[in-house]
Amino acid sequence: MERAPLCVRPYASAEDFLNFDDERVPDCVIFDIHMPGMSEIELQKELAARSSRIPVIFATAHGDNDTAVQALKDGAADFLPKPVKAERLLLAIEKAVEADLRGHESQSRLESALALWEALTPREKEVARGIVRGELNKQVADRMGITEKPSRHTEAHCCSSS
Repeated sequence: MERAPLCVRPYASAEDFLNFDDERVPDCVIFDIHMPGMSEIELQKELAARSSRIPVIFATAHGDNDTAVQALKDGAADFLPKPVKAERLLLAIEKAVEADLRGHESQSRLESALALWEALTPREKEVARGIVRGELNKQVADRMGITEKPSRHTEAHCCSSS
């Protein structure tokens, strides 16, 4: 199985990571349970508070079952006991980066949909709301006091970018 090359950026502390990581780039973060400064659990909570989607992988020789369970409950992508076998670590990274990439793609689609919505006129938005509610074109047209033809045009306009 051929793997894509990985770009590794080490950080001296959790604070450095928070200050310099670029969330626009799909990635994951791997950290140990015992880091200098901010703890790994504090970092994970800070990422959540920032609504960060970055997948977190814990790799530690000092973890216990309670810590692992809590980390996973708090959204960690994986919890790996050290020494970590290279193949296991690479699989965890690939899975985490793929999840982050899907999150970026989903965010991009959402932003595109919002941009399309914002480009609609107020009248087109009203027609679209009626269609989403399950109204027939004729019902939307009657309610809005317009002919059915413009409501069909708006339906095509709203749905043509899917």
